[in-house]
Amino acid sequence: IPHEIYRAFGKFSALSSYSDVVVGIQTGDDERFCRLWYEIDSGDVSKDYLTAVFGGEPQKFYRDFPLLINWAKGGAEIMNICDEHGKLRSRPQNRGYYFREGLTFIYTGAYFSVQLLPRQSIITVAGQGIFPFDKCDKLIILGILNSYLSLCFAKIINPGRFFQAGYVSSIPLSVSSNAKDKNLIEMAVNSAILVKLQ
Repeated sequence: IPHEIYRAFGKFSALSSYSDVVVGIQTGDDERFCRLWYEIDSGDVSKDYLTAVFGGEPQKFYRDFPLLINWAKGGAEIMNICDEHGKLRSRPQNRGYYFREGLTFIYTGAYFSVQLLPRQSIITVAGQGIFPFDKCDKLIILGILNSYLSLCFAKIINPGRFFQAGYVSSIPLSVSSNAKDKNLIEMAVNSAILVKLQ
């Protein structure tokens, strides 16, 4: 990795200056609470089951989320699952970020990649969330984080296969205030998303 890449950590602000980066729910029993979308009666989807962001293969910009999580009665069953000693098994952390539109990334994989996070989705330990302070910066940050430089930064922060929220929030970046720069990045990102959708 070129020395200039290391210098970026002192030159640019961390992602945490532009976004909240948070981990989501740990169900305590994924086999019990999670289902593929085709396993659920269509009438129960969006009523009792909601999209959940779990792991999978790294993909840039966009990916489908085939898993649903049992969220009947506001996730009451998950919130109250205990082991034989009465200890809570689930970890419903950062609930204020559930159902919010943003970005997401899988916490482990061959390389770091970021995708759009649709509204009404639940982030998890395996599929964590990035929520830009300025929604207008969402596509800009998506483009920057899927660049080769951000991959290098992620590997410098943690050379392993794990990309936890704390590591990701330290990735240096600079969000340009120049309207022309923003438009170019947004056009490139929208083009990449369209290619994924074909």
